[in-house]
Amino acid sequence: MLSINYLSYIQQSNKTTTNNDLDYIQLKSNIDNIKQLRKNLIICMINLRDSHKIMVEEINKKNSTIDNINEIKDLAKSIIEINQIVKELN
Repeated sequence: MLSINYLSYIQQSNKTTTNNDLDYIQLKSNIDNIKQLRKNLIICMINLRDSHKIMVEEINKKNSTIDNINEIKDLAKSIIEINQIVKELN
């Protein structure tokens, strides 16, 4: 949608500049980063939900160890990835 709108803007205006193109490229890059952040947030929330469910089950069984630690590790990886994307956006 953004590319269509920008193409329309270029076609209607004879005053486009290099700065307009650079602004468009930056905007497009920001949108791509936000889409990736959204995807990673969804994955993170799913992992959080799954990890929470496992922890609740383990607590209810009164086990002192968690056998399914991989889900928690996946959650930690997702959080690290999201932090990196947020730092890149800033």
